[in-house]
Amino acid sequence: MRNLMIKLPILLCIGIFLGCNKFESKTNTNELSFRIEVSKSELSHGELLLSSYPLLNKVISKDSLLVFDGVSSQLILFNLVTKTPIFNLELEKDGPNFFEGHVLDADIKDDKLYVVTNNYFTIADLTGNVSVRRKLKSLTSNDNFRVLGFNRLSDQSFLFSRWLESSIFAHRKDSVDQSIFFVYNLRENSFYDIPIFSPEEALINDSTQGFYDGQSRHSFVYLDSTIVYNFKFSSKLYSYDLRNQLAQVSNGEFAHIPNLREAFPSNQISDVKATTNYLYNGVQFSDIAYDEKNELFVRVGSEYVTNENGTNNDVRYLMLLDKHLNRVKEFKINDRIFDKPFINDGIIYFVSGKRTKESTYELITFEIKNESIIEKP
Repeated sequence: MRNLMIKLPILLCIGIFLGCNKFESKTNTNELSFRIEVSKSELSHGELLLSSYPLLNKVISKDSLLVFDGVSSQLILFNLVTKTPIFNLELEKDGPNFFEGHVLDADIKDDKLYVVTNNYFTIADLTGNVSVRRKLKSLTSNDNFRVLGFNRLSDQSFLFSRWLESSIFAHRKDSVDQSIFFVYNLRENSFYDIPIFSPEEALINDSTQGFYDGQSRHSFVYLDSTIVYNFKFSSKLYSYDLRNQLAQVSNGEFAHIPNLREAFPSNQISDVKATTNYLYNGVQFSDIAYDEKNELFVRVGSEYVTNENGTNNDVRYLMLLDKHLNRVKEFKINDRIFDKPFINDGIIYFVSGKRTKESTYELITFEIKNESIIEKP
């Protein structure tokens, strides 16, 4: 089934970073000017049959949220003002216009659909007719990585984020010297690496311990020719400016939780109980997101601890940082949420971890209020 409800010209804001300087990790003197208003919202599925929780949430332009539903294999575009779907496309699984299984990242620009799955980078029109398909591991000169996401720099140039197998698997150390970002040119079928490498604390060279499974993943935001990125295992934030090749790091420390996850011993990987305990306990940090309206970076730090008596402590904190990655303010989150934030017009959205209604995506929203700005009535 294909259902094209509205053909859209969609605008995207994009942005990329080297060196080794450090930001001053401090609390912004204007921190008291920001406050958060928490509320609940929901996106109606309308007549679409969708699952309870989306697998991809990406704001691709103002008021436009792109969602991937894994059960129905549909991409759906929601209007965040009307809270309703305005476009949906069921991805074909076979034939010349096939899309492989799980969508990792996607975008829409100038009536074109860009999709990254586990093995392919695909470009199609808004009816699903494929014009370009590239194997991800053929984009560069080596294939010992997975792609986590991408950013469209132009109609021919794309920034990709690499997840190295050396950071995924304990005894795969053949990619430790590879960069974790590269740019691919579609017309020339060429690429170049950006000199951003796994930090020392990632333990990518250590065969005795590391951050395995999804704990070694990184996320990024591209902003004004700068890449800002972070890892799930650490509170640190990194940046690389492509114009002057300046690399910087900010500690980004949370006040109430540890700022570095404990590494897991590689000799315990085959121990199911130990591995399960490790994956479901400890501290971790969400993907980073950027609020254009207030010029703030946003991410979540969380800690889950199972006590000996069977009870658990599950805490989450929302951190706001300025454009220089200085901490502005930190808020405790009291609602059950999926930690990955997406932001539109000064409102931070999280998918609720507690479902109470059918045919909707239930959301928890955190609206950033800048009290230093006097709003007109």
